Amino acid sequence: MKPFALMLAIGLTVAASVASAVEAEEGWKSLFDGATYGQWKANENTDSWQIKDGCFVCQGPRSHLFYMGEPVKTLELKIDVMTEPGSNSGIYFHTKYQDKGWPE
Repeated sequence: MKPFALMLAIGLTVAASVASAVEAEEGWKSLFDGATYGQWKANENTDSWQIKDGCFVCQGPRSHLFYMGEPVKTLELKIDVMTEPGSNSGIYFHTKYQDKGWPE
């Protein structure tokens, strides 16, 4: 199975969560259960990632978090993101999993 076309690329510190309320909205599907990595896979520097208070939190050396679930061709994305000054983050679409480096 190919990885889903969404990857979170996070630099220093970012928390991203999908509220359970989104799951309750008709037609929406949560990609994160708030407690486990589930179908998400981190590449290099996996220790940079943690789950705190229902959020993905990344702090440390560069690491990218890829969604490895069922591929989706089109989507609308709702996400809450918090960054701190000096953070380097982004959300990439249609990107294949890679073990290390920046997305190609």
